[in-house]
Amino acid sequence: MSPLQAAMREQRVSIALRLINHPDIDINYLGEGPFRRTPLQCAVDKGNMELVNIVLDHGVDVNGPPATVAGATALQLAAIHGFLLIAQKLINKNVDVNAAEGAAEHGRIDMLQFLLGSGASIEGDEGERQYQRAVELAKKNGHNAAAKLLMSAKS
Repeated sequence: MSPLQAAMREQRVSIALRLINHPDIDINYLGEGPFRRTPLQCAVDKGNMELVNIVLDHGVDVNGPPATVAGATALQLAAIHGFLLIAQKLINKNVDVNAAEGAAEHGRIDMLQFLLGSGASIEGDEGERQYQRAVELAKKNGHNAAAKLLMSAKS
């Protein structure tokens, strides 16, 4: 874990501000091993808009990849937690809006409506796969209203 990731996880704004411009700090660093997060993903996971703004203002990649184990993109984390203002901020920064699986898996109807209204794709090869996976996850976790919302968006 980089010092910037640690500052984000611990929500240390003053430390993050000192580190963000350091030449040895990669603001898009994902880290090693499972369960890792980029600095942006750490900030989003904590729901800390101040930290999110700090990394966004310094040119972070809003579409940074998720970890292979228990990973999630920044938008997926915002959707899972229901952080609507953070999700809107990410969309304003041209994040890939296709993050419905996490929202569906956690029964976040509010976020599903927001993502669908923001252009999340349920058509085409990639959109269809994501749509099917989102419906499956919603049903598997007993979030029938989320599954119905997704199915109604398709018809």
